[in-house]
Amino acid sequence: MPPTAVRGVKGSYFDTANLEINIADTLDAIDPRELAFLSLLGWPKVAPKERGAAKGANSLSFPCNEVTHTWLNDALDPTIIPLNAAYTAGSGTLDFGTTVINYVAVDDLLMADDVQWRVTAVDTVAGTCSVSLLSGLTDANVANATNVLRLQNALVEGKTADVAGGFSLQPTQLSNYVQNFDGQVNLTFTEKAIMRYGIGDNEKREIAMMLQSKFRQFELACLYNYRSAAPTATSSKPIMGGLYYYIRRQTPEKTNQNYNAAGGKITDTILKTVCRAIYEAGGEPDTIIVAPVQKVQIDEFLDPYRSVQGFENDRYGGMVSRYANSFFDGKIVISRNLRPGDAIILTTKYLGVGPLNGHMDLSFSLRQLADRGNTVDWYLSGSYTMEVRNNTRGHGWIYSLAT
Repeated sequence: MPPTAVRGVKGSYFDTANLEINIADTLDAIDPRELAFLSLLGWPKVAPKERGAAKGANSLSFPCNEVTHTWLNDALDPTIIPLNAAYTAGSGTLDFGTTVINYVAVDDLLMADDVQWRVTAVDTVAGTCSVSLLSGLTDANVANATNVLRLQNALVEGKTADVAGGFSLQPTQLSNYVQNFDGQVNLTFTEKAIMRYGIGDNEKREIAMMLQSKFRQFELACLYNYRSAAPTATSSKPIMGGLYYYIRRQTPEKTNQNYNAAGGKITDTILKTVCRAIYEAGGEPDTIIVAPVQKVQIDEFLDPYRSVQGFENDRYGGMVSRYANSFFDGKIVISRNLRPGDAIILTTKYLGVGPLNGHMDLSFSLRQLADRGNTVDWYLSGSYTMEVRNNTRGHGWIYSLAT
C-alpha cells in the first residue's frame, strides 16, 4: 500500500520540504518473521481485510488520546477464598483477612474439605466471620491457606433487601505511558551519486534499512520495555511498558503464572503448569511465543503428534504450530526477538498497541527535512503505547530456560 500524505507544511526551500508521510503501513512490507509479536496482534480473528504488523500496531481497544493511556481491569467477586489462618473445629470463626472478607455476607454457605457452615456474622475490621456448622455434618480442623468455596446465600423466606448489606465491585485502573520513537537518515550528495553493485538507489536503501531497524526495535520495546519516567516529570523521556513490565515484573494472581525453569528444558509438564495457573486465575491463554531454541525443544516432546500449519508471508509472521493441553488450545509462535531463555503465554484478546491519536494521528511518519547544503535528511517519528489488560490474571512467563 503506497504511503499517504496526512499533513505537511511548505518550507522555505521546496514545496515538499517538511511534508510528513504516514508510513505505518510500511510495517507490512517488512518480513513478518522480524515482527512476530506485532504480526500476531494483527492476525485476523474472522479474516478481516486488514491484517499484518500494521494492523497489530493499531490494535488498542480504545484510542490513546493522552500521554498516559489508561484502561480498566475487572473481575468477578471470588467464589474460592483461601483461609488467612487455620480453623480449629468448634471455634466457629473463619479468618479470611480484611480484604476478601468484604465479599462474605451473613447467610452465605461456605465449604472447606468436607465441612460446610452458614455465616452468622461478619467482622470486616477483624477480617473474620462467625459460622454455624450445618446440621448432619461433623466439624473438623482446616489448615491455613485451604480454599473455601462460597456456595451461595441461604435467604430467609420473605426477606427484604437490606440497603446496608451490599458490597460494590470496583474495577482497577492501570495505565501506560506514550513513548516517542524516532530515527534519521543523513545522506550526502556524494553518497547519493555513487553507484554500488546491486543497489539501484542509495537513498532509498538507507531509508529502508533505517525503517526496518527502527521497527524491529519497536517490536523489542513491546516485548521487553520496563515502564519508567512518567511523562509529567520535568524533562522526562517517557518509556512505555512492554510485556516484560506488565507480566514478568508484576505479582501474578497464581504463583506458577511466572515460572522459573532454573536452567531446565521446556517440557509439556511446565507448559501445563503455567497454563493451568493462568486458567485458574481467570485467563484464556491462546498463544505461546518462544525463541527458536525453545521451539526445537517443544518439537521434541510434541513429536509425533504435532500439527504444523503453513505460514503465509503476506499475512502472518513465524512458523506456527498448534498445541493443546487440558488448559490451552492455541498457537506457538516463533520470535527472533525473544530472549532464548524466555517463553511467554498470552491471552491475546487482552493485548493492544497503538499510536497517540488525539487532535493529530502520531502513527509512524517519514518526512524529508529542508536541505542543508550538501546533505539530504529524512526523519522518522511515531508516538505509541501498549495495553496489557488483566496482566496478573490472563498471561504467564517462563524464564531461565535451558538454551
